[in-house]
Amino acid sequence: MSHEQPSWQAGNRSAWTQMLQQCVAALGEEGRTQAGWLVEREEAIAALREICGRFGDNDWRENLSLADVIQNHLARHLGAPSTDGTLVRVSWSDPPIAK
Repeated sequence: MSHEQPSWQAGNRSAWTQMLQQCVAALGEEGRTQAGWLVEREEAIAALREICGRFGDNDWRENLSLADVIQNHLARHLGAPSTDGTLVRVSWSDPPIAK
């Protein structure tokens, strides 16, 4: 299996994240707080990869800010149906869509 395949990359990240979680558990309170942010970010990236793969796009680097991922690779793909059935882009400044 190639190191470039998304499934291999996701599995590799998951394994490293689990090891980091074990390291964080062994640290003192101060280290646990600092390292906890790393674990939380890795978990957020994994969740965003899954959600973006389903509803947006995964054409983003791992070091991109989470806000940029959400805005540019997820939210811009979400829209409200227009009268002709196509999707209308929803910007951050638009009010929430009524259901």
